[in-house]
Amino acid sequence: MSNIFNDLKKTDLIRNDYLAESFDKIYFSSNENLKGICSNFNFYGKNILTVLSSGDQAFHLYNSGAQKIDFFDMNKFTIYYYYLRVWIIKYKREFYPPVSINNAYIIDILRLVEKNEDINTEAYNFWYNFVKYYSDEPNAITTMFKEKPIFSNNIDDLDQIIESVSCDNVAFYNYDIAGEKKINKKYDVVYISNIPQWCYHRLEILTSNLIDLVNENGIIIRANLRHGPGEYEKRIFRKKFIFTELPSIYSKRLDRDLSPGYYLRKK
Repeated sequence: MSNIFNDLKKTDLIRNDYLAESFDKIYFSSNENLKGICSNFNFYGKNILTVLSSGDQAFHLYNSGAQKIDFFDMNKFTIYYYYLRVWIIKYKREFYPPVSINNAYIIDILRLVEKNEDINTEAYNFWYNFVKYYSDEPNAITTMFKEKPIFSNNIDDLDQIIESVSCDNVAFYNYDIAGEKKINKKYDVVYISNIPQWCYHRLEILTSNLIDLVNENGIIIRANLRHGPGEYEKRIFRKKFIFTELPSIYSKRLDRDLSPGYYLRKK
């Protein structure tokens, strides 16, 4: 339980714009075109490693038939938010929590979770103590989000996700995928979102790590946001990978055509 209280103290630091190791604010929802990306691949039966972030990436991969998904993220708060969203999906049948999510809503979710054995105990204990810790601040969780919610990735039919998360025993790696630490495992798909944009000066290290993470016939998927990758990023990845850009599609959010991302395959 001591780890939970340490994490709550880190939450308090982050809310007040201080730094805390392995903790940060999170995205309420993803700003990637996940529907556009997933429409280009067959994830059925695949073993996948994905950045966790808001959880949207994982839920879209589950919805596309992924067999097994592991998560990584530098921010430990993401795994707590992920399980909160899993419970919301399973017991409320809602893809996102309300924008005005508060302690009362979380308490209601926890009461539903208590009736089921298939829960993550650490995540349950975190949220149980979160609402106690912030009993005088009923909207404390809303201060943990980085920006306004984006709802372009909403999924209406949740049956596939509910079936997948009910039987999936996930591994969560709280680490920097462009750092020195390694995961001793290989995957069919590694979903890295727009991480290359944030580790621009460590792309060589990222490349080396990705080579070790993906199977011989596996792929790495990178999401585009407002624009595609720069020439330097392409040049670095093309040393070890075949680079393929996904077809451009209309982005309602940006009001223009944009490729939702690209994928890499070992040479």
